[in-house]
Amino acid sequence: MDGTMVTVIAVVINLLTLFLLWRQIEVSRDMVKGQLLNELEKEFADYRDHFMNLGVTGKWASKVDQLSAADKSDIAKLAAFFEKLSFLVDLKVLDLKTLNLMFGARFFSFINNENTKAVLVPSADWTALRGLE
Repeated sequence: MDGTMVTVIAVVINLLTLFLLWRQIEVSRDMVKGQLLNELEKEFADYRDHFMNLGVTGKWASKVDQLSAADKSDIAKLAAFFEKLSFLVDLKVLDLKTLNLMFGARFFSFINNENTKAVLVPSADWTALRGLE
């Protein structure tokens, strides 16, 4: 076997190796993204009781004149969760399409509620959250 043939075989082996490494990275990235989405959904489950207050029969379904400190705290917890999602989009860890499919309806239900607006609008702390609108 001459030197040219050895070089060609080495290049083919290197290209095949690079392709397999690239494919392994892609599969790993998809798995990690799936795990992240699963963890986010689990985390949101911790806020499900708070979120249910936004529903048709929930205590935040219609405008409440005076929110209790506990209600304001619950709204802030939900806002912090959605703000975390905003940071993940900004860092390009999550894409907006996936985020919208998973949390879009819940987010807009939250952000368009009169009671959450009363808590969030006066504060400038929620600018990242507002960026998702």
